[in-house]
Amino acid sequence: MIRTLKAKARSMMLDANVPIIFWPEAIRTACYLHRRSPTSGLADNRSPYEALYGTIPKIGHLRRFASRAYKHLPPVQRTEKKFGNRSSMCMMLGYVHNTTKIWRIWDFKSEEPDEQWNAQVWCLMKKIMHTQKSRRKPLSFQKMRTNRRTKSKRRT
Repeated sequence: MIRTLKAKARSMMLDANVPIIFWPEAIRTACYLHRRSPTSGLADNRSPYEALYGTIPKIGHLRRFASRAYKHLPPVQRTEKKFGNRSSMCMMLGYVHNTTKIWRIWDFKSEEPDEQWNAQVWCLMKKIMHTQKSRRKPLSFQKMRTNRRTKSKRRT
């Protein structure tokens, strides 16, 4: 179990490219995700959450580890009244146990984790890169195709 959590946390931290000081939050998030993932150790490949509570866990609130989050600032904490910032940029660290509406976020100004229900978490997916020759085919497909041609030329 510890090895599994360490492997999940390590992969999340490497993917997000965050410093090593966030390893406790990565372990906590890996544990949260592990409890909601199906496992072959239980009957019918159920998740530990489903075995404990009897319901299928909700996964619509899951976001990428260390993705960008914006915390809503109450009117008292705003510096400028009319045209000032109404939110501050943060980093999503994980989830709060047994809820789907609260995230653990890292506030860059206070430099400590915080639990927020009024935060917007943005998960930006990597875009498919296109070459200038053909805008319809992704770059990875064209690389694979050129590699096949070079292999066929070597064989002849």
